[in-house]
Amino acid sequence: MGERPHMAALSAEGICGWCYVRLGRFGEIRMLRHEGVRPHASVYDLIYTHVEVAGRSDGMLCGATQFNERTVLSFSTSHSNDAASRLYLLLSDPIETPTERLYAAIVHEATTLLQLCDALPDNCVDGVPTRTIASVGMIQVDSDLHPIAAWFSEEPTASAHLPILRLQCGRLRPHIASLLSALTQAWDWGDATRCVRASGRIGNDIVMHAIPSSTHGAVTATLVFETFRSRRTLADTLATHAITTRESEVIRLLMAGHSVKEVAQTLCVEQCTIHDHIKNALAKTNARNRSHMIAMLLGYHADSKPEGPDRASRRA
Repeated sequence: MGERPHMAALSAEGICGWCYVRLGRFGEIRMLRHEGVRPHASVYDLIYTHVEVAGRSDGMLCGATQFNERTVLSFSTSHSNDAASRLYLLLSDPIETPTERLYAAIVHEATTLLQLCDALPDNCVDGVPTRTIASVGMIQVDSDLHPIAAWFSEEPTASAHLPILRLQCGRLRPHIASLLSALTQAWDWGDATRCVRASGRIGNDIVMHAIPSSTHGAVTATLVFETFRSRRTLADTLATHAITTRESEVIRLLMAGHSVKEVAQTLCVEQCTIHDHIKNALAKTNARNRSHMIAMLLGYHADSKPEGPDRASRRA
């Protein structure tokens, strides 16, 4: 299957954003994902905006409304568990009489996003997402790892990651297929209840989640790619330099602005003992003084040495 064959036409015609919401039987928000909705806080107003239903297409109820001076197309589907999914496509410019090709492109995009997002688990508590959504793409595959549907973010921050994630001739790229095979090795593709969500890293800044679901009785896997930035903590840095627990306590108190006398009083030891801990930490970090040591531990490094007066005068 080709990769988003109508997206070029959609972009040219001005689809500038989308919002997916899964509602429970009482109208509560269970799942929420969106891109290009500005401001972000207005997404809740969009979800509960009245939509005029215009007809049905490919099993979806289709409608349109106006929101923030933009035309919004709505597509809805129902589920057997009394839940309902809605997808809103935001148009940058109104379309008076869509051509057959454009209408097919819009329906294709709506169907793809609904299919991908319907396979994802709920992510909301009391209508509020439990974590920030930062997906750069999603791919749904069958038990043979053949792509069924795909979507990739058009946000500028995602563009650097797309070359290693996009489908290649309608197939998964080799490194993604290999990782997926490893993550799903214990899956029973005949029973979705015996498949467990798994995650793995692609490079240094992409994490791939493999989420099992059942579509028309067949088990599928939805791959969600999200940016990942490992955050090195102060504890990690101190451990790297073999700083002891007591030396760490001294350093943290110094970072908080305490003097040597105050640190000694806080730790109930003599000031000479604090000086000894500082000397040991300076030696371990190869720092010239306390300020230099703290700057190094926080990750700050001088790019170059300041020029002395003689060197500056010669350059002048």
